[in-house]
Amino acid sequence: MFHKLGRYALVATAAAALAACGGGDGGDTATSTPPARFAAEGLWTNQYGGVLVTSTGEFWGLEYVSNVGWVLYQGQASASGSNISGSGDVYYGFSKASGTVAGSFTASTATLTLSSPALGSQTVTLAKNSQYDQSPSLAGLAGTYASDGGARFILTSNGSISGSNGNCTFTGTARVSDDGKNYLRFSLNYGSGCGTLSGKSSNGVVVPVSPTTAYY
Repeated sequence: MFHKLGRYALVATAAAALAACGGGDGGDTATSTPPARFAAEGLWTNQYGGVLVTSTGEFWGLEYVSNVGWVLYQGQASASGSNISGSGDVYYGFSKASGTVAGSFTASTATLTLSSPALGSQTVTLAKNSQYDQSPSLAGLAGTYASDGGARFILTSNGSISGSNGNCTFTGTARVSDDGKNYLRFSLNYGSGCGTLSGKSSNGVVVPVSPTTAYY
């Protein structure tokens, strides 16, 4: 759990090394049609975590699992009618496994089963979160963050990140999403004091879920 000194709290999972228009003749014109946005797009949350589904069906799920802690699901989903399914990777601590997501959604709620051979299955009920439709802002998330475990990092209004956890130092960058929705994409590079992470990088998202809380 990361706390912004003054405003935000971030929940983090140690998921390491994650890796045109055309014209016509005779005065006729044609324009390209934007691709349809994913039917289940949005931010879906409950008291234990949340799921971000982007306009292209990219899937990020962060849920708390008893005896394991925070678990990150990341992959690609497809939708058929009111059903959603997909597959990808599951990250917990510094471990990685395969995972799937399947379930159904309405305009306001989603019931999803997150599964992994390594962790079993967890069915969650989530509500559509209006934070997703707010204007994205680096300046709004900028600040200094600290965790109960001693990790600390700074996110500036121009998107630079620097931080440490004990002897482990890291730097990176963040930017607003290409969707025009209220989440950020970030990348981190880990320094020489980070053990098995040293010299590696990770990518992820920062997702505000309330005026005072964001998942990272």
